[in-house]
Formats: sequence, C-alpha cells, structure tokens
Amino acid sequence: MVRRRGGFWLQILLLFIVAGVVVAGVLAVVLTREKQKAGGDAGEAGETVVDHATLPSASDERWVDATKVTLSHHAVKVKVLRADYGPVRTRDEDGKLIIDEEHSYLTIALTLRNTSERPRNYRSWYGSKFRVEGKQRTADLHDSEGREYPFQRFPRTSAVQGHVPDAVLERPGITYDAIIFEVPADVDRSTVDALYLELPGQAFESDNVLRFRIPTSMIEGW
Repeated sequence: MVRRRGGFWLQILLLFIVAGVVVAGVLAVVLTREKQKAGGDAGEAGETVVDHATLPSASDERWVDATKVTLSHHAVKVKVLRADYGPVRTRDEDGKLIIDEEHSYLTIALTLRNTSERPRNYRSWYGSKFRVEGKQRTADLHDSEGREYPFQRFPRTSAVQGHVPDAVLERPGITYDAIIFEVPADVDRSTVDALYLELPGQAFESDNVLRFRIPTSMIEGW
C-alpha cells in the first residue's frame, strides 16, 4: 500500500514538473514576441541604441560614435556597419563586373531596420538629394578640418557593390546599403583621426539629420 501511494505522488510530481516546463516555454515565447513588438531596444548582441530625440540640442554635440552606437529615429535604426578605402566594384550596363584598381574611394556600408509595424519607403542616400530646411542636400562627409569629401557616383553602371537604390523597410527585415565618397588628393590620411557623416532622415520618410563620427581606425585600408 505504501508503494502504491509513493508511486501516485511520484506521478503527481512528474505532472507538476512537465506542466512547469510547458508554462515556462509559453512565457518565453510570449515575452520574446512582446519584445519584438516593442522594437527590441537592445537590438543585436552588444548593440547600443540611442534615440535621436535624446541627443543634445547643440548641433556640435549631436555626433555619435559609429563604432559604438546605432541611431534610432522614428522607429528606424541606422547603423554604420563598416567603412572601406579602396577600389569599388561596379557592373556595366551589360552586367559585366568592373574593378578599377587604379582608383580608391571611401565606401560606407549601412544597415537600416524598421522596428514599427508601419512599413517605410527608403530611398538611398547614394545619388539622391533631399530637401532639408528649405535646401537641397545629399549625404555629407567632412573631416575635423572642415574639408569636404565629395560624393562619388558611377555613371553608366547597372549596379554598385553593396548599394540598393530603394527599398521598403518592413519589420523584422534588415536593409543593407552603401554610399561612396572621394577622398581629396591633397588629404594626408595619416593626419585624419575621424570623419563626420551626415545623413538626411528624409531618406526614410523622416525629418532631422543623423550624424555619425567615424574614427579612421574603423576604416579598412585607410
């Protein structure tokens, strides 16, 4: 009789354990979905997300370190993924790959993630102009000395490596793009410690300008 009772209570205990595991699994799924709905401010592993609205009002203090920070603006997260100095791969109108080894350019690769339920149209900063405070402007790059790094375009090409002309930003997808600048011939790259990138938010139907400080230590081939 004692054995039967012991077996009965063992079964009850096992049922409680199984039920607990099931409940824990359900809660984990629910919490994960809620986090995704909230936008997941933690983002990718080790990612620091800063809301553009929380930045200081002074324009010279609104630059964020591209090696550490992802900027969030109107539920769109923008990150400088990497930067490279070297030849750019393009394809001609017939789709043939072209690599001009004689010329080097600065390519800045970006990612965009929409954390809201509303899709947003994205028009690339590469080759596009946007109206900001009544003026037409493109993405802008300069160094600490105020020297401008001209925007680079490649006419008569069908594609540029890493570049997407436009896209619909939908959650939870990620969009990759690249913009390219020319480094002036008179710039001594060894004396430049950082570059400053300005991106008009109108590229994804938003306002204001996103500003990243890119240390040259981040630039491959610099």
